[in-house]
Amino acid sequence: MTRTLLTLTLATSSLFATETKPAQILADSPHPQRYRYGVARVPGSVVLQLDIDANGKLLNVKVLKGSGALVPSAVRMVHDYKFAAAQVDGKAVPGKLELDFNFRFAGN
Repeated sequence: MTRTLLTLTLATSSLFATETKPAQILADSPHPQRYRYGVARVPGSVVLQLDIDANGKLLNVKVLKGSGALVPSAVRMVHDYKFAAAQVDGKAVPGKLELDFNFRFAGN
C-alpha cells in the first residue's frame, strides 16, 4: 500500500499573511499491515480529506473517493497518524489535508 499526499490547504487564512505552512503528517501508522486484514485482497484507491485542528488533532475524516471494502481500512489507519497543525505567520491554525491511499496486494 502506498500513500500519496494530494493537496494541502489552510482552513483559515489572512489577507496579510506573509508565511504559511500547511498541515503535515508527523508520523504514519506504526503498523499499516494490520489494516489490510478483513478487506478484499484487490487493488484500489481511497482519497480522504482530513480536518486538522490548531493543536494537530484529527477532527474529521471525509471520504472523497473510495473502493468498497478498502475505505474502512484507510479511515482507521489515519486515526493512528500524528499531525502538525497548519501555520500562518508562525501561529497554528486549523487546516485540511488530502491523502490518496493506493492499496496493492501481492499477486495484483
